[in-house]
Amino acid sequence: MLIMVKDVIWDAFRAIKWPALVAGIVLFPLMYWQRHQPGQIALTAILEVFNLWSWILAVFGFSSQYLNKPGRIIAYRNQAVYPFYILHQTITVIIGYYLMDLQMSIMIKFVLLTGGTFLGSWLIYETLIRRIAILRPLFGLKKGQT
Repeated sequence: MLIMVKDVIWDAFRAIKWPALVAGIVLFPLMYWQRHQPGQIALTAILEVFNLWSWILAVFGFSSQYLNKPGRIIAYRNQAVYPFYILHQTITVIIGYYLMDLQMSIMIKFVLLTGGTFLGSWLIYETLIRRIAILRPLFGLKKGQT
């Protein structure tokens, strides 16, 4: 549905970004205060929903205005998305296998797993897939681009 409306939705997000930001700033402390009041679950839920949506609309509005521009970084990342998608699960499973029985905090394991998956995917993409022409089509990339 969002693809069908194309720029109309992004124009609407940009138009509402400031009111949505103000609403999020005002609603957040109200929601936080309301959560600590006994017996008013419905009002808390309503404030949470409005707060959440105001932040979502603000982020979309500001993002569409300031981040929706072509550039070298965007082009590089767009090309890397599919190879990362293909690689990440295998790398995650391999790293997770070796981290599984180590005696360390779950947060350290999480950071190592997340960072290792990203770093491993990026290194394989950058050093092998992007540079070796025969591998490029296997990961959804055109042969000539670098």
